[in-house]
Amino acid sequence: MRPTRVHAESSQVNMSSFSQASVRSRAELDDAVRKVLGGHRSRVVEICKGNPVTNSGKRIQMAKMLTLTIIPTVMLVVLSILDVVKVSARNQVGHNVQDMIRLSTDVGKFIHYIQRERGYTSLHISATASTGSEVLLRNSFRETNEALETLGRWPGETQTPMERFPTKENFLLYLEDHRDSLLTSPGSTTLYKEVKFYNNVIRTFITWLYKAIQFSQEGDNWRMMVAYQLLLTSKNDIGVERTLGSVYYLTGEFNQRDYLWYLRKKNVGNGNFEASKLFSPLVESYFKQDLDKQKEPNITQNIENMRVEISSSNGTILPSAEKSKWWFDNMTVYLDVLFDTQLMLADVILESLNHEFTEDIRNISLSIALLCAILIICPLIVISVRALVSDIQRYAFTLADQTKELTRERQRTESLLYQMIPKAVADQLKTNTEVEAESYEAVTIFFSDIVGFTSISSMCTPMEVVALLNTLYTCFDARLEIYDVYKVETIGDAYMVASGVPRKNGNKHAVEVATMALDLAHHVTHLEIPHSPNTPFRLRAGVHTGPVVAGVVGSKMPRYCLFGDTVNTASRMESTGMADRVQLSNNTYYCLKGIGGYSFERRGEIEVKGKGLITTYWLLNKDGFDNQLPCMPGCKKYTEAHKRRISEYVQPPCSYVGD
Repeated sequence: MRPTRVHAESSQVNMSSFSQASVRSRAELDDAVRKVLGGHRSRVVEICKGNPVTNSGKRIQMAKMLTLTIIPTVMLVVLSILDVVKVSARNQVGHNVQDMIRLSTDVGKFIHYIQRERGYTSLHISATASTGSEVLLRNSFRETNEALETLGRWPGETQTPMERFPTKENFLLYLEDHRDSLLTSPGSTTLYKEVKFYNNVIRTFITWLYKAIQFSQEGDNWRMMVAYQLLLTSKNDIGVERTLGSVYYLTGEFNQRDYLWYLRKKNVGNGNFEASKLFSPLVESYFKQDLDKQKEPNITQNIENMRVEISSSNGTILPSAEKSKWWFDNMTVYLDVLFDTQLMLADVILESLNHEFTEDIRNISLSIALLCAILIICPLIVISVRALVSDIQRYAFTLADQTKELTRERQRTESLLYQMIPKAVADQLKTNTEVEAESYEAVTIFFSDIVGFTSISSMCTPMEVVALLNTLYTCFDARLEIYDVYKVETIGDAYMVASGVPRKNGNKHAVEVATMALDLAHHVTHLEIPHSPNTPFRLRAGVHTGPVVAGVVGSKMPRYCLFGDTVNTASRMESTGMADRVQLSNNTYYCLKGIGGYSFERRGEIEVKGKGLITTYWLLNKDGFDNQLPCMPGCKKYTEAHKRRISEYVQPPCSYVGD
């Protein structure tokens, strides 16, 4: 009871001071936090973690958490901005393509009419004055000029300029000079010169179209754009075929060069037309749809028949102005159908671009809305994460402190348990392991009690008795920490200590107990009865060495007990002893004598209950004990205490007295 109280009070003091230290000692708390957070891990994990206890650790951890939150948010913002930029750029490209398509449609109309002018010019050169070709030629001039006037923008004014004709005025002046020369001096030119002149003009515009029109990289618009340009190129070659065929029927002959020229233009024109069908099925459907609306039936069949006739005539037939006109008119209708198909395809491309613009606007709106939402939510997320991290840090601090408190409580509980039961035995009991009794061949047991305790107790109140025993055993318990001994129990004023059990220590058990006995005998002379000043304690002690059996007894309040005759003999050594003396049994005496360094006094034979006559010895001193003894604070010199302890005996201490 008394030792338990002493340790409890001491533990309460330590707990209070330890609790204060736990708040102040960051190093200890850091260790606790590290344990709570999972201990040491890999370097990658350590980089992502932080110590939320120290101020620098808090800032670092907060920075890490905010960085982990801000980085994805910034990435979302960047992706949204890139998406907006991408869609805007695509939308701008679409608008440029749309403008080019509209301009190319007007340019296509102009090319269509200038191709027709090329045909009438060729007929005018090859025909006689009675055919009325000049009237047709002037009408074609007028239609070409009207188509030229409808051009809202000139190709030279675009981002892809036309270097040959930078302005409309340059081109019109160039064209009017050629027309005047043709009308005033028709004999100064030839068919080849005229076709070459107009082909160069048409090729300039077609080349500009190829450079100016941009292709969309998404969807099927690029296919329709390719089909549109192939159709435009096909019309130019078929227009040359129309001119050469009209001249052939009008003159009735082809030289080899003209024949090869005709075949090349026919094949290239038809090939480009077929290729445009492959790139866009709309070409064929629009072509057939517009062809069915024409008044003249079987136009394509008539043209194919005349193509076969031209190809198989060996370059010579009878001249026929009617056939020439019939061929020219059919080919003109055919080219008009191709032109209408080209216009319808352009309308489809523009409609598709408008649909893409609508989608782009919707995507831009969604991207901007997402960007705005991110910009609004981002501060909220940062604030929330910051608050969450702060809560986690406070929780970690509280958890670490509570963990330390729990650890201290567990350590205190284990300390109290280990004072009642040996640690090895207590660990087995905690794991619900059955503790079996163990036999020890040599153990030294110490018994002591207070001389006159019964009379002292009769003159004291119960509280004073408790204070008395507490004073004595607090001193004893503190001294036991120095030696390899185990305190078995205290019953009233009886104090039982053993060495060599539960941990075996070879032949050191007798030395540990003997030295401890001298230590206790020395320090007890410095103690006074609390309620009776100047009244010292007087201790009677006995020691015996022998075999014992040790084991745990009980389940509700288990006790570690020693059993055997050695315990009884040690108790008899104490009960038959004298005040301020340590009585040794014969066994202990011979153990210490064999080791050496101790001084004894033979007491002689005494009657021991149940044992008969037993020779015993007084333990007097240990060599150099006054210098080796680690006394408590305020302890008097050993020599003074020694004199006081043996002053009532006449015989002085000696090293050894024989049997």
